Amino acid sequence: MPRRHRERLEIIGAILTFVKNKKEFKKTEIMRNVGLSFSQLKKYLSLLLKNELIIKTSKDTFEITEKGEEFLRRLNELKEMTSPKK
Repeated sequence: MPRRHRERLEIIGAILTFVKNKKEFKKTEIMRNVGLSFSQLKKYLSLLLKNELIIKTSKDTFEITEKGEEFLRRLNELKEMTSPKK
């Protein structure tokens, strides 16, 4: 079975959800839970910080911003709108 490649927005959504739901964590926990390599994680965290979707609260901890919460809410709405109805 071929490995499924995830879309950028899917990965961003997974990172934002993880950060939103966890209070204290290390970068390795994000890597494990979201399924990223360290180089991928660095790239995505940089992107999220640059776009002010998360802020850095300590050496290895991040917090979702209000802008990040709004992004995640809209992303989830789009997923609902485009998912097959049961």
